[in-house]
Amino acid sequence: SIVDRLGVQRLTDLRDDVAIPRQLTDATMTWLSPSGSATPSDMSFGQVSATPKSGVVIAELSEQLLRQSSADRIIESALAAVLAVGRDAAAISGAGGVEPLGILNTPGIGTASGTSIAYSGLVGVQKTVADANAILNPQALGYATTPTVAELLKTRQRFTSTDSPLWRGALHDGEVEGVRAVSSKQVPSATLLYGDWSTVYIGEWGPLMLSVDRGATRFNQAIVGIRALWMVDVFVTAPTGFVKVTSI
Repeated sequence: SIVDRLGVQRLTDLRDDVAIPRQLTDATMTWLSPSGSATPSDMSFGQVSATPKSGVVIAELSEQLLRQSSADRIIESALAAVLAVGRDAAAISGAGGVEPLGILNTPGIGTASGTSIAYSGLVGVQKTVADANAILNPQALGYATTPTVAELLKTRQRFTSTDSPLWRGALHDGEVEGVRAVSSKQVPSATLLYGDWSTVYIGEWGPLMLSVDRGATRFNQAIVGIRALWMVDVFVTAPTGFVKVTSI
């Protein structure tokens, strides 16, 4: 899961819907003279809510396979990996409704054009987040993009006729302008997302659950149905802490 590697926060073992206050505007500090008085300034608050969204994977396997070797561990790992990939996709670009609302579709995040993106454009998205005073955890700042865009940035130089690629390090996990950068097929094509990933929360209503079904039809065919179920939701507490770059 790239979102875990980038620093999202997890709320585990939830039971009820979640409603978290979110500060929208700050109060103002003033300096008070010995004979003066301070003018009150009000903070405004909104609310972020989360409700469980059910991600499901169902597989049908033969009894013979389950009884041979270590197939059960392989199957468990495979189903968990599918759900982890699905959760990544939802956290990044989920459409909302029956699935989580992803960061890219969260109202209030910044936008930028990536046409002919170069050094100044990558620095510019960092400036946008810094100007919004939205960096809560500098260690969780990071870029996420597709392998294709990462390849493009790795072969594009900051300065002509120099060995100074925009993307340094490995293609799957590197660095862009002093900040961690990862690539994944779960990011939409031609898109790059930058921000403070510590402002993203993933709520989990219980652990990933595996259930087995040996219904009448499956019983007669020696087939076992296995269902993996994970109830999660995603919410962003500081949308101005993110910028999406499109049309790269």
